[in-house]
This record gives sequence, C-alpha cells and structure tokens, in this order.
Amino acid sequence: MSPPLDVLAGVFATTRVGGAIFGAVELSGEWGMTFDRQDKAGFHLVRRGRCWLRLSGSHRPVELAEGDVVVLPRGWRHVLPSGARTPPRPYRETLAQQAGRGGNGPAASLVCGAFAFDTPEPHPLLSALPQVVHAHSRGAGAPASLTAVMGVLEQELSRPAAGSDVVVRRLLDVVLLYAIRGWVEAGSGEEATGWMGALRDGPTARALGALHAEPGRRWTLEGLARRSGVSRATLARSFRARVGEAPLAYLRRWRMTLAAQALRQRDVAVAELALQAGYESEAAFHRAFTRARGVTPAEYRKAARQPTGTPGQARRLRAGRATGRAASSR
Repeated sequence: MSPPLDVLAGVFATTRVGGAIFGAVELSGEWGMTFDRQDKAGFHLVRRGRCWLRLSGSHRPVELAEGDVVVLPRGWRHVLPSGARTPPRPYRETLAQQAGRGGNGPAASLVCGAFAFDTPEPHPLLSALPQVVHAHSRGAGAPASLTAVMGVLEQELSRPAAGSDVVVRRLLDVVLLYAIRGWVEAGSGEEATGWMGALRDGPTARALGALHAEPGRRWTLEGLARRSGVSRATLARSFRARVGEAPLAYLRRWRMTLAAQALRQRDVAVAELALQAGYESEAAFHRAFTRARGVTPAEYRKAARQPTGTPGQARRLRAGRATGRAASSR
C-alpha cells in the first residue's frame, strides 16, 4: 500500500464509529425522496434500477445506475428522485406512500445509510472531499475489488444469515474506503485540494505517512523534513498550505485521536497511553487530552462506554458542573 493510502486507512481505522443502514427500500412507479442535511457522511447504494441525485445549490444532477455507490461526505441536503424532474417528498413519507404498492412501473432497490466519525469537528479528510463521491461497481472501468465487495454485500442483504448485521456493517466500511480510495487514485481534479490534495503531493504525503506510522516518536520539523526529502521551510510551507496547520500541530491532534480510540476500545492505563503518544509524563498527557477533547481521559472513557452516552455528553456535563461551581462561588 502506498503512503497516501496508508494514511487514508489509518484515518478510517481510528476516527470511524460505524456505518449504519437506515433504509433498505423497494420502490416502484414515480418517486422522489428528500434527505435533510446531517452531521454524518451519507451514502446510497443502488441495488436495482436507476435514479438521480440532486443536491441543494448549483451542483449538477448525477445519474445513478444499478451497482453505483454514492457518498456525500458532509451530509448535504439532497434529493433522490426516479426521474430528473420528479417532485420529491420526505424520505419517510415516500416509504409510507410506497407501502403495499404493487408493481407499478420500473422497480428500484436502494440501500441508504450514514457513517459517523468520532471527531469533535469534521476530519480534514471529509472537508477536503468533493460534495459527491460517485463510484461504479459494474460495467466497464469498475474496480474488480469494489465489484466483489458489492456482490457479497448484495448476498448478505438478500439472504440474511447468522451474523449478517455485523458482516454488513464491516462491508459498508470497505465500500466507503474503496469509493474514496478510487477518488484519491483517480489523479488530478479541480477538487483535489486541502487534505486530499496533500495525499497527492509527494513531500507532504511522505510527512503524513511518517507521522501516522510513528505517532509516538519525538518528531522535530527538521527530522520530518529529512524523511520527506525537502527543507524545513519547504515542508512547513507546503504542509500548512495543504493540510491547514503546521506538521507538529497536526501530530498533536492525531495523537489525541489515537488516544481517544484507545480509551473507547481498550482497557489501557492512562500512563501507558501517555508513553505511546510521546508524552514525557502522565500529567502532560492528561492536560493535552483535556484541552483537546474538553473532558479528562477518565471522563471520556466512562461516557464512551455507557450504552447511551457519548464523549459529547461528557463535555456538556463537565461544562454544566463548571457553571454550577462558578454560580455557587458568587
């Protein structure tokens, strides 16, 4: 795997919370579904039939064919109609209207869902992607890997068996990664800027690859520039221009992302996390994590492991306690 794709895989492995299907729908006749804007990356898979994707604003409509995958990285408000001019209704109204309808016109089958990312703000990966990532899993030019995964996904959706829910979630992860990987590998494009543009810039991509490969190393700008094959000034300038922040600032944020993942998923001691993240003491790590996430490592772990809790709720609770203390001291 090339350094850019290593970085891409690392981002998905650590910032993903999970993919979820909120509708596997069968449609017939003339139909149109409206989806409100979300704080998640939305996706649609066209199992059978054809439809259109229309975004609010000036983005031109996209025709979706059988086997297509479309990802909306920033959850844009959009419409899926059966025809380019079909008047739409809200998603759930469309489902209610379709309930019990017979074979009235050409049938379509769609899988609609969303991906949640565990970051306090959208990761640069998402903000740098185009409004629509469109991938084909059938026909000329379709990647064999995506075609194969979509075939397995279709089988699990059509003939569910023991563990199908887990299998489908994992396959959705792979579908999303393949769709975005295909866009990264497509070469130059008008929207290849920002973080994704950084993955196509040799020195910046090498620097990102080094930071992701050894996040606990005591990196300096000079050492990172040597690894990237350019001067310190060149790396600092190109990295900030493409990624939006200095290399060591990016490293600090990435370390906190890795630490948050470990707190969610593993029973690792905070002192061990501090060493893994390259901090000289547990106290220094504790301060850095609290500053970055708004809660202490212990509060984050407790909230993340509650069935209905989230780190965001922990931040609000902590803010409420701070407000209460301030009020009681007056």
